[in-house]
Amino acid sequence: MFALLAMVPMLQIQPEEVVYSRVAGLELHLDVYRPAPSPKPTPAMVLVHGGGWIAGDWRGMGWLADMFVPKGVLCASVEYRFRDKFKWPAQLDDVQTAVRFLRSHAKDYNIDPNRIGAVGDSAGGHLAQCLGVYETHDPHPAEYPGLSSRAKAVWNIYGPIDFTYIISDEVRNMGKDLAQGETDAQLREPSPYFFASRKSAPTFFIQGKNDPLVSWQQAQHMSDKLQSLHVETNLNLIDGMGHGLDLGNPKQAEVAHRAVDWILAHL
Repeated sequence: MFALLAMVPMLQIQPEEVVYSRVAGLELHLDVYRPAPSPKPTPAMVLVHGGGWIAGDWRGMGWLADMFVPKGVLCASVEYRFRDKFKWPAQLDDVQTAVRFLRSHAKDYNIDPNRIGAVGDSAGGHLAQCLGVYETHDPHPAEYPGLSSRAKAVWNIYGPIDFTYIISDEVRNMGKDLAQGETDAQLREPSPYFFASRKSAPTFFIQGKNDPLVSWQQAQHMSDKLQSLHVETNLNLIDGMGHGLDLGNPKQAEVAHRAVDWILAHL
């Protein structure tokens, strides 16, 4: 889960780094990728990196920005706290704060605050999924209160959904560490599956059928749950794909570009 396999061109779009949160004595950052100037407010996407909730870098998400920015979408790649020092729900609080930051600065960035989506891979896919099912976790957030933390549409790239369901021992153990417990009740807390509702965001799933870490049944499980709630999904289980999205693979690249268009149609 720590190493991702996205094979992509060199980043062309240069971001600006901003501080979006000050929490627990830390400054947390966003890399903001702006689209070409527009006379109308644009959509925005929150990009969430993977790495087992303990590694990875928000500055390495330019490959996703390269897919959205040319289509007139502002992208913001989010830094969040890691589970080695901060347990759940710190990670959820951070990505939710990032969404509220964008909404509070909508005029500054010329974005439509009602058209913010989320995408992530691996652990980032899990957090992106959380942005689609939860409203603000903290009822009295210190930063940007009174604004919604929910994403309008989600692209989940092989992110785990339910730590009590069919999943590798390695990822289940990460979930136990994240949740600081191993009972089903404790493992449900960071599992977005149990918080899905009719208000949840439409979700596009890309999941490898040969993923050794996150089973394809995870994406199927969540897609079935959302559809039972009359929430639209687009489920893509890809034969031969493991725990990594290879944009040099024509089949995987086609699904990824289709995902971008699907997300934009739902923002």
